Amino acid sequence: QPSDKKIKKKFLIEKPNQIPIHLAGVYKEMPDPETGEIKSFFTILTTAFNDIAKKVGHLRSPVIIPDVFILDYLNSNNKAEIESYFRPLNEIQLQAYEVDPTIAKIKCPLDNNDLKLREAVGEVIN
Repeated sequence: QPSDKKIKKKFLIEKPNQIPIHLAGVYKEMPDPETGEIKSFFTILTTAFNDIAKKVGHLRSPVIIPDVFILDYLNSNNKAEIESYFRPLNEIQLQAYEVDPTIAKIKCPLDNNDLKLREAVGEVIN
């Protein structure tokens, strides 16, 4: 059972062989009120935990869009159709492993493309 405590361990969750996962999200560009500079913002939408999130102790999991439905999801304006994806998805095989908690720091000392961010510090969980 996932705990309700703040999670200190950081996990990378992925399909085996690093195949990309499509996550539902919201993106918006807005001007900075002080400078007028246009800034980009996004958030990944979440739903109740799926099997892999439960195994690593997370209460929520990202909304995963199956590969075969990604174009339908991106092109839909139908609220009910979009919301149909907002459920825990256990049909897709996922794995998880703990990574260095530095990845979650706002001022991470590593470049976003640094492969050290992906290095496992624990066993793979299936």
